[in-house]
Formats: sequence, structure tokens, C-alpha cells
Amino acid sequence: MGKKSERREGVAIQRIVDRLTGKTVGWVYRWNTDEITHLWLARKTKDVDFLPLKKKPTDKIGQ
Repeated sequence: MGKKSERREGVAIQRIVDRLTGKTVGWVYRWNTDEITHLWLARKTKDVDFLPLKKKPTDKIGQ
């Protein structure tokens, strides 16, 4: 097996929205490694919707 790629750059691809309040409680990121991760802004909950971003994201995290 080859060396695993290092996560260097991530782009937000979806919002995680609480169904009861309609508030954004997190973001879904896709990394340069094609790995998908969740960034929770509030306490993790199960009653959420994953909504696509309306605009193409320009903010990147990482290097």
C-alpha cells in the first residue's frame, strides 16, 4: 500500500441544519484526499438536514 495522502486543504460542500430551529449547526468538508468530515458548531444532534451550499465555496481551511 502507498503512503496515505495528508489532509492539507478542505472546502465546505454542505451545511448541517437543525430541523427544529433551522439554524446551521455544522459544515461538511471535502478534503484534498477526497475524505469527507463534519465540523460541528454546536452539540451534535441526529435531527438534521444536510443542505447544499447556494454558492460555490471559496473559503478553504488548512494550508
